Amino acid sequence: MQNNIVSFDLQPGFRGFVAGVVNALREQQVYCEVKRADGTQIAAATMEAQGNRSTLKNVMNNRPHWSFGLFDFEATIFVRITHKRDGSWANSKVVGPLTVCPAVDKYPESDYPMTFRSKTVVSEDLDNISHDDCTVNIIEYK
Repeated sequence: MQNNIVSFDLQPGFRGFVAGVVNALREQQVYCEVKRADGTQIAAATMEAQGNRSTLKNVMNNRPHWSFGLFDFEATIFVRITHKRDGSWANSKVVGPLTVCPAVDKYPESDYPMTFRSKTVVSEDLDNISHDDCTVNIIEYK
């Protein structure tokens, strides 16, 4: 099995959130972890969903996203996607960021003075090789 963890550098001075959608019969789970450059974990969350075009929900508060930041230091977010198989969690094949849609930066405009950074990760639970079982978006903004 390929590595099921992807990571992205987070920009100092940005806030962010993680949201996603599931399109699979198997229950899908996304674990996000933010670490400082020295490896210290500073935030983490688990999101789950199952079904056709179902929104991932944060298991702590049932919200359809997980927010992080504002960080004034260098940090990295790690994303791991798993699926339930035979009653236990198994690694999904994770692809990201998508090469057809790499990290997208939207810079400030005079009438819209915000900066956004977006990254997308997809996974496959090895049932049908569709690569749409779980789609996760990481959005940073300031």
